[in-house]
Amino acid sequence: MSVKEVYAGVSYIARKTSDMETTDKCYAAFERAMDEEKLYRDLDFLGICLRIGADPVALEGRLVEELGYRGQELVDLYLSREEYI
Repeated sequence: MSVKEVYAGVSYIARKTSDMETTDKCYAAFERAMDEEKLYRDLDFLGICLRIGADPVALEGRLVEELGYRGQELVDLYLSREEYI
């Protein structure tokens, strides 16, 4: 393996780690947006992602992985839950 290939591999791993950290931060920001700011009252999933600066595809993947819900499904669930409170 050449030095160039090693550096390319290290760079790829660093990008993936950075992507995971960014997704973690976006996941936390989404949680705050939903629970504290209640943005679901005025915005759909895409609007919330735009507001918090999250990649909707990456965040939705994380939501499905962690909670079993797609982004808009979760927003709709929060809205329906609020109707009964």
